[in-house]
Amino acid sequence: MTIEVPTICPGSPELPDLSPAPGTFYLAPPLQHTRDRVYVRLRDAGWRVRFPAAGVMGVEVPGQALPVLLAALEPLMSEPEMAAGSAVFMEHGEVFDARSLFQSRPLSTWVARAEHEWLLEVIRSERIQIHYHPLVDARDPQRVFAYECLMRGVGGDGGVIAPGAMFRAAELADLEFHLDRLARVAAIRDSHLQGIQANLFINFRPTAIYDPAFCLRTTVGAVEKLGLDPRRIVFEVVETEAISDHRHLRHIVDQYRQGGFRIALDDLGAGYGSLNLLKDLEPDFVKIDRELIRHVHRNPGQATIVEAMVGMARNLGTTTVAEGVEERDEAEWLREVGVDLLQGFYFARPASPPPSL
Repeated sequence: MTIEVPTICPGSPELPDLSPAPGTFYLAPPLQHTRDRVYVRLRDAGWRVRFPAAGVMGVEVPGQALPVLLAALEPLMSEPEMAAGSAVFMEHGEVFDARSLFQSRPLSTWVARAEHEWLLEVIRSERIQIHYHPLVDARDPQRVFAYECLMRGVGGDGGVIAPGAMFRAAELADLEFHLDRLARVAAIRDSHLQGIQANLFINFRPTAIYDPAFCLRTTVGAVEKLGLDPRRIVFEVVETEAISDHRHLRHIVDQYRQGGFRIALDDLGAGYGSLNLLKDLEPDFVKIDRELIRHVHRNPGQATIVEAMVGMARNLGTTTVAEGVEERDEAEWLREVGVDLLQGFYFARPASPPPSL
């Protein structure tokens, strides 16, 4: 049975099209000498350029030629110049005016989208797979408490694309919103098709969510459409070191909780900021950073830190997860000090369908 769950919600940022109809690419390099240099090089290369406003260049673009133009622009400016410049594409018939500036993006973003057009195709075609990594009960490791849903991309040649490569490209091309949303909805949809009854940990990046009530509409709608119990779904905050706006993150967490979902905090102990997040978010689950777990039974100082974290989480009523468990001695030590759940290659590697223990 196929369950269709749309990944695009009304009003969300549209996925850019780098093969549009004929139009004009308006760009505003940051400095006069930059504009002069770019103009001369484009003119000499045969591009038709005009100046519709002070400091703005308009380059005529034949149909489906935008990637060619972006490739031509990339060597003409330094990275700081491209980051400081802004640009917008408008089809023939659209009027360029002051309102157009609200649709503009840094020129570096446009160039990155052209360089990583494969990512646009992956998102547009939803060519991703979900692999499942079990979280087991520390007291009964044969009992799976939950599966963490991990995304893998599928290239045009059928090869696997690592999530790190995808999100690095998405950050450069300002596509984090689209990729993060696709990963969340795909995890919900695929787990339903797999018939998984255990809890699900689904990662999300707060930097990819602008307006929580609006941006999370598709995710919540997917759960409702499939009739899933929201209490089975744990949304896991990742990339914690990149989070500076705790107030915004709290709004996201509150929105999830209003829908009946639970929250996990990743990488506790990876930095001072993670302790502040523990205080500010009051998560249902907390994952202890894998660097603190590795060989913890051999390192007294490391063991003291982990024990303190376990005690702190217990006092807060938060369930602890030790990730990155790779040895039997690590698992046994963690169970003895009271860690609730364990996750790592010692038990299984991520797989689809979910691995057997």
